Amino acid sequence: MANDDHLQDEPPTAGEQADLWRQAEKVRFAMLTTRSADGALSSRPMTLQGVDGDGTMWFFTAASTQLGADVRLDPSVNVAFSAPDDDFYLSACARAHFVDDREQVESLWNVMSAAWFDGPGDPRLWLLRVEPQRVDYWKSGAGKVLQLAAMAKAALTGTRPGKAVGEKGSFVPSDGRGAAAR
Repeated sequence: MANDDHLQDEPPTAGEQADLWRQAEKVRFAMLTTRSADGALSSRPMTLQGVDGDGTMWFFTAASTQLGADVRLDPSVNVAFSAPDDDFYLSACARAHFVDDREQVESLWNVMSAAWFDGPGDPRLWLLRVEPQRVDYWKSGAGKVLQLAAMAKAALTGTRPGKAVGEKGSFVPSDGRGAAAR
C-alpha cells in the first residue's frame, strides 16, 4: 500500500471536476512544461485565460517563443497549479495546439494581456488550447490546526491520518455531461 492510498477517493463527478477547474482558475498562474528538441523538459509560468466545461485550458503566448517551437515539435505538455495557502494542487497531462480563433481571443482578452500584446488583434498573439488527458489533484478542506492534530494522532497511534489531512484523486476529464472527454 502506498503511503497516501488512504487519501484516494472515487473519481470525482462532473460537478466535482468543475469545482476543481474553478479552483485552478482562481490560482490563475500555472507552470506549463514542454519537451524541447533535445528531449529536455522546460517549464515556464503561464497565465490561465480561461477553462471550458470539459477542462480545456486557454493561454496566450507570443508566436516567436520557445514554447511555440516545443509545442509544434511535441504537443504533449503538463500544466501544474499550486496554491499552498489553500492546500490545493492540480497537475494535468495534456495535449496542446495553437488555434487561430480571433473571436475566442476577443472573449478571453483582459487588461493584463495588454502588458504583453498590442490588443487582441496583435499578430504576435497566439492562442494555445490545452486539452487535459489525465488530471491528478491534492486538496484539503480542513484547516491547518485540524491537519496537524490528525497527523499527530496518527503518529502517536501508528495509524494513517485519513482524509483529515486532505484527499488526492485522478480522473480523465468529463465533457461537462459526465462523459469522458476525447
